Amino acid sequence: RWLADGTIEFSGRKDDQVKIRGYRIEPGEIETALERHAAISAATVVVKMDVAGDKILVAYVVSADELDGTVMRSYLLERLPAYMVPAYFVRLEILPLTPNGKVDKRSLPSPEGLSISSGPAYVAPRSEVEEKLVLVWQELLGIKRIGMKDDFFTIGGHSLKATQLISRINREFEVDLSLVMLFNDPTVENMANKIEEIYWSGGELFENNDTQKFSI
Repeated sequence: RWLADGTIEFSGRKDDQVKIRGYRIEPGEIETALERHAAISAATVVVKMDVAGDKILVAYVVSADELDGTVMRSYLLERLPAYMVPAYFVRLEILPLTPNGKVDKRSLPSPEGLSISSGPAYVAPRSEVEEKLVLVWQELLGIKRIGMKDDFFTIGGHSLKATQLISRINREFEVDLSLVMLFNDPTVENMANKIEEIYWSGGELFENNDTQKFSI
């Protein structure tokens, strides 16, 4: 539960908690936040391994309505710390149950290919900035084909990788992009637009040695 000072108090059993990237997380807290969404009737959150072998959170939700992964992520970011936001959101008609009436987590499908807003039509890089950004994204995520409108968090990104991405982009492009910017619009297209805005506001594009560091 949220306390008056803005922190979260975990009241569940310790064996219900999981540890991901150094943070202790109670999936029930995320499930409660999801089930407060008007369009979601039930939710369960589990830990799975991504292609890189890292632990990630996957949210399975029951909803009669179509849902947007980016909208769901923003919804949770208003209520939970970034490290508690699932990497994948999967919409199901019903949650599989055990004979005892509990969620049968072993029967939940793999999120790959089922994640909400798994990706729009492919858009190739159209500028030098986008081309350079794609190379960084590819190396960090281990994915060869990344479109300009692909959502960082639905193609394998999570909070730790987001931090690593921003750190590397800021170092290589000599800018000062914020993590919030990435969470609000997690695409190469948006990141490239922000970088180009910074460069043009500084008067020159791609000054590698004497570029002043600008913030956005």
